[in-house]
Amino acid sequence: MEGNAGLISAMREAGFKQAELAEAVNEYLRLHGHEGTVSDRTVRNWLTGKSRWPHPRQREALELLTK
Repeated sequence: MEGNAGLISAMREAGFKQAELAEAVNEYLRLHGHEGTVSDRTVRNWLTGKSRWPHPRQREALELLTK
């Protein structure tokens, strides 16, 4: 299974660890009226490629948080 090199690089540049990114995504979701259910395990699944396509709201948060 291939890893997500783009997300790995974006997390390094933004200074996020897995748990920190999960909490930041959840905070973004809560601020926009949605339940935040992302965990460090979810982030790990994104990083390893096990989960290849996050929910659209999660993708939106990831894009904004890792710019």
